[in-house]
Amino acid sequence: MNGKPAIEHVMERQSVSVDRHNLQTGKGSEIVNDHNRFSIETMGDPAYPLVLLRRVIAISLETVRIVNALPPLRLTKDGQR
Repeated sequence: MNGKPAIEHVMERQSVSVDRHNLQTGKGSEIVNDHNRFSIETMGDPAYPLVLLRRVIAISLETVRIVNALPPLRLTKDGQR
């Protein structure tokens, strides 16, 4: 996802961050983005970040299994199959 492994993307999105910079004013809003609170308030499950991470890992492992099971791709010199 955007050049990053899916697990790294999830870990970044689930971290706590504070808006400290606004390009126009030079000051941030100081709004805290805490996905732990989101997990409790919206999902109703404080363990949601862990559940999400486990799902991403499971999907990653299944993707590797499927790709490894594909037959080899044979291309000619002009790139045709």
